[in-house]
Amino acid sequence: MISNFKRTAAIFGIVAATSTALVACTESSEGSDSAAEGSEDVSGTLVGEGASSQQNAMSIFQKAFAQAYPSAELSYTSSGSGAGVK
Repeated sequence: MISNFKRTAAIFGIVAATSTALVACTESSEGSDSAAEGSEDVSGTLVGEGASSQQNAMSIFQKAFAQAYPSAELSYTSSGSGAGVK
């Protein structure tokens, strides 16, 4: 049970670090009406794979990411925590 908690905490940590890194890479300016200013520079596909227990959280994150960065894609496959490590 403790190893499941540690694994879940590690996955949340990775998601938090990834989202922090993505936010840190964007530009913003004061007084801007656009929430995703600078998002035209963000493109490509970010692919993740891991525990099915994270699927709901990743779905929410995918929607927010798609709104903020329409020319980028976030893909998450819930194939089990062992596959995510590989």
